[in-house]
Amino acid sequence: AIHNLSGPISITALSGVLNTVDINNNAGVNLSTDPILNNLTINSNGSISQTGAWTVVGLTTLNSNSNSITLDQNNDFNQLTVSNAATVSINDINEGLNIVANNISNTLNITATNTVNLQGDAGALAISTTAGDILDSDAITVSGDTVLNTATGDIIFDATGNRLNTITINQANDVTLNNQGAIQIAGNMNTATLTAGLNTNPSNITNIDGSALNVSGQTNLILANGGDINLNNNATHNLLGPVRVTASAGVLNTVDINNNAGVNLSTDPILNNLIINANGDISQTDAWNVAGLTSLDSNNNVITLNQDNDFNRVEINNTRNASLNDIRNGLSVTANAIRDTLNIKATGLVRVQGNATALDISTTAGGIEDSAALIITGNTQLNSENADITFNNNTTNLNTVTITQARNAQLFDLDSLILNAINITDNLNVTAGNTLTLAGTMGGLNATSNTGDIISNGAINVSGDTQLSAANADITLNAPDNDFNTLTIVNANNANITDTNALTLTATNLNNTLSVTTGDTLTISGKMNDLLATVSPTPEAIGGIVDNGPLQVNNRAQFDAGGGDINLSNAANDFNVIEANNARQMNITDANALTITARNISGPTSLIANDVVNISGLFNDLSITTTGGIQNGAGPLISNGLTSLDAGNSDISLTHAANDFNQLEITRAGNTTLNDTNAINLQNINTGDLTLTAQGNIIQAADKQVSATGSASINAGTADINLAGDNLFTTLTLAANNATVVNNQALTLNDSTLGRSLDLTTKNGSLSINQIRAADTIRLNAAEALVNLNNTNENLITNRATLQAGTGIGHASQINTRIASLQALNTRSGDINITNTSARITLDSVVNQGANSGNFNFRTGEDVFINNITLRQDLRQAFLTNSPATSGTGTVNMFSTRGSFLGSGTNTPDIRATNLLVIGLNGTLGTIARPLVLDISGTVELALRASLDPTFLAPAPAPADIRNTSFLPFISANVLNAVTGLTVIGVENLLDINIAIFTDLNLFSVSDEPVLLPKDQWWENGYTVEEDEEYFRQTTGQGVIGHGEEY
Repeated sequence: AIHNLSGPISITALSGVLNTVDINNNAGVNLSTDPILNNLTINSNGSISQTGAWTVVGLTTLNSNSNSITLDQNNDFNQLTVSNAATVSINDINEGLNIVANNISNTLNITATNTVNLQGDAGALAISTTAGDILDSDAITVSGDTVLNTATGDIIFDATGNRLNTITINQANDVTLNNQGAIQIAGNMNTATLTAGLNTNPSNITNIDGSALNVSGQTNLILANGGDINLNNNATHNLLGPVRVTASAGVLNTVDINNNAGVNLSTDPILNNLIINANGDISQTDAWNVAGLTSLDSNNNVITLNQDNDFNRVEINNTRNASLNDIRNGLSVTANAIRDTLNIKATGLVRVQGNATALDISTTAGGIEDSAALIITGNTQLNSENADITFNNNTTNLNTVTITQARNAQLFDLDSLILNAINITDNLNVTAGNTLTLAGTMGGLNATSNTGDIISNGAINVSGDTQLSAANADITLNAPDNDFNTLTIVNANNANITDTNALTLTATNLNNTLSVTTGDTLTISGKMNDLLATVSPTPEAIGGIVDNGPLQVNNRAQFDAGGGDINLSNAANDFNVIEANNARQMNITDANALTITARNISGPTSLIANDVVNISGLFNDLSITTTGGIQNGAGPLISNGLTSLDAGNSDISLTHAANDFNQLEITRAGNTTLNDTNAINLQNINTGDLTLTAQGNIIQAADKQVSATGSASINAGTADINLAGDNLFTTLTLAANNATVVNNQALTLNDSTLGRSLDLTTKNGSLSINQIRAADTIRLNAAEALVNLNNTNENLITNRATLQAGTGIGHASQINTRIASLQALNTRSGDINITNTSARITLDSVVNQGANSGNFNFRTGEDVFINNITLRQDLRQAFLTNSPATSGTGTVNMFSTRGSFLGSGTNTPDIRATNLLVIGLNGTLGTIARPLVLDISGTVELALRASLDPTFLAPAPAPADIRNTSFLPFISANVLNAVTGLTVIGVENLLDINIAIFTDLNLFSVSDEPVLLPKDQWWENGYTVEEDEEYFRQTTGQGVIGHGEEY
């Protein structure tokens, strides 16, 4: 039956015990009861409450038919079943409570002092126990909030059928929660093991909005069928122990943890994103696999993820140090505010952006890239093994970068950069906004500094091409162990390069100075203002400096080849000033003018230019070819070997007083002026004018030729000149001690002075002379005529002269001499015309073999000693005329104003000719003791003061062919005989007669004409002075008699 007990109910056992109480009431029940040994059952149609504590040893079953149940006294339940109630409040103070809740529409509120075992369902659930655990004995379904609190016990809701909504755990030791759906949780506990999604559907675990989850120990988050973990729902948690995230089935979608402490996370693979915001270190106990974004923030603490992780995208914020390891597929990392070091290890491509103090990335495959701006204020260390490194974002800003290993590396830095590339197998391409500092080993290098210098802080080793650009700044790569292969300087202000081995260098645009030092051959080209190139070869190196393209140096180029060769022979080279040193041989080509100084060039030097070459220094063999001139630089030019010069149509002017040549060759020149401080050996010379001055002998190599189309002046000072080749002088001036010159064409010899002798031959053409002085001997040999260009001035001033010509000596004039001895030979045609002004002269040998006129015309003022005069004797033109000096052929015409014509040597014929004319108004013809021996085939005319009878070789001329107009003709007398009984006096010359011995006028008959010897020591021949002068004028063509004496 259903009762209607409307008031309070009190059940009492006056003695014994209550066994079972069972109440079925149509109204509420307010029960007070003594302890019940077995069961208590209340079915009411209203609220169930109590007025005192209940003790039920057995089962307590309560049904309030959707009304409230309030049992908040100090009850002692064992097993409790609550059904069909609105709000239920249970308090149990004893051994614990087993409760089944069925159809609790509102809140089931349980307070206990010991363990609570619960199953069933409620609209909301609140359990608090002071000493025991909170357990589920079977599935619990709570549609609203669940609030659990156990001071010292555990919470274990591990029934697989639990269906909880939000769970707040105010306090607990270890918490285990299983839930069919999602878990929303907050609260405080020691450990947490949360399993959601047991209904086979993806689910999630999240915190209650705005409420924190505080776990001092391990946190295990389990999604039975995958889903999301979101512990970032407007709350910051305190997960102090390790966190384990697991998907029993399905996949983890997103994990988001916001923690007020560090996070040590173990997780199953995450399909999408992993987000951790921590206020402490972030670490892991095993590998992470995150297919989406991994976002980590440790709030300036440490992130250490060194397991075999598999990330996709990683974002790290506000961290002191971060260490990532990724073993698959590569990853992208964004770093924001990494206070110290970001360390990344990967097996695939690493893409990084953001900012950190230091960065360390190592990948075994895939390479390293910046995906956006990367700012690293400290050290960056990169290792991509056999893959590439690409940091090319135009706002990336690094500080110091070390590339341990890479295939190719491309780096862009907004500001200054220090780069140490330990091993880049292929190419390094680096651009810095300001100063770029380099070191390391690489296959190729392309380095650019936009506004700063490029420098080195250690050795750079580049096995391939190097390209450097530092616009308006300097490049200084001078570590002694640098080793480049091919280096190109695209742009720089100054560049200083050192290479321990060979180097190929091209400077495309260098504003100022390039200084380069190598340990082996330097190959160079490009454009610069100044160049300092030095080769310091190792013992096994060859050394040398060569070009592989045009080399343009606008100002000064300094080369030190270290004993190797200098070979700069590109046709487009353009130097200004070159200083070369320590080379074996040197070849330089310049498209324009060149100034060069050299020292210690042991082998040959070849210079080619298209404008003036200014040269000085010390060479061995030297060859210069230019279309401009060649001239001395600031110092002397010293060439120990062969100097070969080709100036085209331009001039050579090597006039430094200290120049010193050995062998000189001039292929072509306009005009040449050259000084030599020592001897010089001339090879082939081809020039216009030639002015050569030496302080030593000037000689000529065998089979060589000097050709000077203009005037030539050769001065050996006190040394000798010996130019015995087939030379081609046109006009020549000589100065030397001795000079020997052979010329193969007509020659004009200008005023020349020789210390001792001159020997000059023209093998073709005439020899025209001005004045020649030689202390000893002058020998002139002309293939054609020997011509006087000095008018009446002296041509030859010497002791002995030997003259030879083919078509006349003194052609159309005479040779004016001041000599003591003459030898003359004319071989083909023409006359020998000599005028001598010395005190006396010996005609050692005068031979004219000319076949036409063949005359010998000789004038002098003093005595003439004749050894041999030989002319042809078969020339028979008329001779005895009023002008005998210009008539006849094969004629000896001799005239002396004051001297005699005397024999010299043996009595062989002194004169052999067709005709003979001798005029000597103050002298004699021979002496009585030594008459002249004549071999004359034609006629003889004598006009002297006295003609001592000469000796004629047979056949002598017929008397009709002899004209003797001498003042005192002596005929066939060897001694003078007195005719008046006076003492006979023998004299050689009338001038030997002391006229003071004659005291009276006496007539001496020496011929058909008388001679008067006056007392006053005057004598006369019966002619007046005027008649004598007229006779002298007619005979000689001159206007005065030598002394102006009256005869």
